[in-house]
Amino acid sequence: MQFYKKRFLIAAWVLAAFAIAGGGMDAEAADSQNDAENSQNNAAYSQEAAADSQKEAPELFSQIPSDYIFSSGAGAWYTQISIGPDGSFKGEYSDSDMGDSGEGYDSTHYRSVFSGRFVNPVKLSDRMYSFELESLSCEKPVGTEEITNAWGNDVRVREIYTDAYGIAGGKTFYLYVPGTPVSELPEEFVNWGWFLGFAFDENRETLVTYGFYNENEKQGFFAPDPQTAAPDQNQIFTVSDHRYEIFRQSCTWEDALNACREKGGYLARIDTMDEYNQILSEMDLLGFGDCRLYIGGRRDPGGQQYYWADNTNVLTGNPLNSPDAWCAGNWMAGEPSFRDDSVGADETVMELFYYGEENRWVWNDVPNNLPDYMGDGASNVGFICEYDN
Repeated sequence: MQFYKKRFLIAAWVLAAFAIAGGGMDAEAADSQNDAENSQNNAAYSQEAAADSQKEAPELFSQIPSDYIFSSGAGAWYTQISIGPDGSFKGEYSDSDMGDSGEGYDSTHYRSVFSGRFVNPVKLSDRMYSFELESLSCEKPVGTEEITNAWGNDVRVREIYTDAYGIAGGKTFYLYVPGTPVSELPEEFVNWGWFLGFAFDENRETLVTYGFYNENEKQGFFAPDPQTAAPDQNQIFTVSDHRYEIFRQSCTWEDALNACREKGGYLARIDTMDEYNQILSEMDLLGFGDCRLYIGGRRDPGGQQYYWADNTNVLTGNPLNSPDAWCAGNWMAGEPSFRDDSVGADETVMELFYYGEENRWVWNDVPNNLPDYMGDGASNVGFICEYDN
């Protein structure tokens, strides 16, 4: 569906969101509230701590949702933007004041139809990207106005053409992926998400959809499509000449091994740091930061060396937890531990998950039947299948 066919549906969606959230504030009041000085974790986390790990991410715009909304408050004003895979975008800002009438017009409508381009996408961390505003133009000159019959009836509307609210004034924008803890987000960005009522989990601890932040203007956009709020049952991506498929499924490691074999692949075996980093980049973008994912490593009962297992469950290759292995630094600190005494279970298979205390993805050894020990988190267990193209 084209953007301009969407805008009335989006406006209705915004009204519904406000009804659920119990109302809000107008744009000027919201900006006033968010102008207060505060110490943000984002300042140290993004611009300084992540500086050494910056990496160009040219495919970013083709791998994230295209549609985002920025809105809050009475009157259901909103800015909607659609971003193309090359970073080009188009959008609309809309705000109506039905009570503002005068000679020759019955109501007032503030509007901006705009387009432009984002450039220079960079990966700053596992959960955060940046990009820059290269160009922005409005269909109508900012500050001009006219009387129209824009709503297709006898109502005369005073159209006042404005800048692209939420985009104008920006230079550097920061993108956050699902699974990012609220503690790692700018406070102003979090506030805009709370107004919408869908951007965070029920405890308001974790971002559950994609969002980007105009650092200069301190304004936040969020992807409203419910399918972007959490990964689908499975997601497919390609790294070099291999294809990977991620499943959310509460199962044992052996069940995952068999499922991959039945699909013509095998439980993922990662052989180089370059392959590993590319896989992590894809998982960051797809929002699997809350998952515990089986990968294809295991040890023999009684043994203390982990190896990759082929699709018949035969151990192959070199030890994965040897101090001189290429992947020795991929393990969580203190792992593998071979047993979890807190639950009384031997740990014989490998998983991959995002460990917040180390602020990175890590390998870990776990029991074969991990969901049995996860309680309410069992639904976040899954696995990665790998296929030779």
